[in-house]
Formats: sequence, structure tokens, C-alpha cells
Amino acid sequence: AEIGNVLQGKGYRFEVTAYYIASDDLIQWRPNDEGVWRPINVAKATNYGFETSLKLAHQWREHKLSWRSGYGYTNAMNTETDKLLMYVPKHKITSNIGYAYKQWQLFYQVFYNGSVFITSDNSDAISGYAVSNIGLSRNFKTKGILNIDMAVQINNLYNKNYQNVAYRPMPNRNIQVKLTVKL
Repeated sequence: AEIGNVLQGKGYRFEVTAYYIASDDLIQWRPNDEGVWRPINVAKATNYGFETSLKLAHQWREHKLSWRSGYGYTNAMNTETDKLLMYVPKHKITSNIGYAYKQWQLFYQVFYNGSVFITSDNSDAISGYAVSNIGLSRNFKTKGILNIDMAVQINNLYNKNYQNVAYRPMPNRNIQVKLTVKL
């Protein structure tokens, strides 16, 4: 079951959605003792929670400022063991602020992922983490059919040590350069 609502006006959009899912024979991918991910039948599980998002935008002449933020709460439970499901965070937050001028775009992102259990008996967990990215991009439209997007992005801006899967560290600060050519 799912129910949601959207409130929208000039320069803003707010969404909220609540849900409930009851599953029989839920298949969940989990790592075994060797670290190989395999499908596991969880049997009966329930998931419920809600998600919200807010988007604000303001434009004046060729300038545009925007902010998008979202929050999600999830309670995912194995109903036979009364334990939380592995690798499902209760809390997730995303936020993105952007500025655009003509074909230039600058953005700053923050992602927060809450702690998750890494064992089916909920005896061990990995900590939650927040990671930030920043980027700059430019679109070059030619008079012909060629469209070029160039971007540079610094991921994990503050060089945070974190894992989203146990014993598998995520990359430190890194730079991503993109070139997209559309004909």
C-alpha cells in the first residue's frame, strides 16, 4: 500500500509518501563468509516508512538557484525473527544546492546514509556516514546537431573514510571528469 501527496506552487514542490509492504518469500542478496553475494530467502518481511522531498527554485534573468532535499525513513523487518533486515538503513538524507548561469552549472551535494546491520541476527553494524560532492559543468550547443556536455566533479570532498558494505571501503576523495557528445 502506498499513499502520497504533492504540494506545488511557484518556486516550490513538496512531496510526501508513506508505504507499507508485506512480503512472503522475500529474496535478499547477502554476502556469505567468503564475501560472495548470494540470494537468500528471508521468508516473511514487512517494510514500512515514508519519504519526503522539497524542491525550491528561483530564477532571475539567466541565473537560476535551486535546492532539493529529501528524507527517507524505512523499517524493514524479518517478521519470523523479529530482526531488522541487513543493509537497509532506517534514515537516508539527500540534499543538493545548485546554481546555473547560461550553460554553466555548479552544484554541491550531501548524502547521509544511516547505520545498517551487517548480520541477520543484528549483532554487528556499520556506522552511518555523510559524503559530499561538488561539481561544475558546461553545455556547448553548436548550430548543427552536435551537443557537448563537459563536467568535473570532486567526489567525497572531505575525504571521509566509510563503508556501505562491510569490509569494503569506499574511495577516498576522487575527481571525475566527464565528456558527453550527442549527435
